[in-house]
Amino acid sequence: QQTPPTQIDVGEDLRLPPRLFATDRFPVRRLNIYSSPEILPFIRHVLRGTPEFDTIRQSPFGKLFDIPARQAPVSCKMIHSFLSRQLLCLPEHTLWTAFGGKPLRYGLQEFGTVTGLDCRPFPEGYHPDIAKSVVPGKDNVWKRVIGKKKTI
Repeated sequence: QQTPPTQIDVGEDLRLPPRLFATDRFPVRRLNIYSSPEILPFIRHVLRGTPEFDTIRQSPFGKLFDIPARQAPVSCKMIHSFLSRQLLCLPEHTLWTAFGGKPLRYGLQEFGTVTGLDCRPFPEGYHPDIAKSVVPGKDNVWKRVIGKKKTI
């Protein structure tokens, strides 16, 4: 006699907006979000000059070694857990996610707190120049990091 697989009730709250992904498509147990990028310099040190490191550098993960560890304090596991539990709601520039059946807001103010960037409203009378011309060669860094512009 086989035991049926254990079903875990994710506790979907029908009062919340619909989720971006199905409720059975993310971990329901405790998350280990305590990963950090400090391991990257260690891996670089140990594998430098080896074919294995060359393989990693040529893979999609190769760009991770271009990011200074001290500038990447946010856990990718935490970001993934936010996105996989994302709720579909307005305003569109605010991320709402559900943890433990409760909604959690992650907007521009919270982004500023986490990143340290100045996300306050623009001063009164400020009008950004939205018609700036593109200077040839100015964005070479971005082209090198993420490739040339592509239509998605």
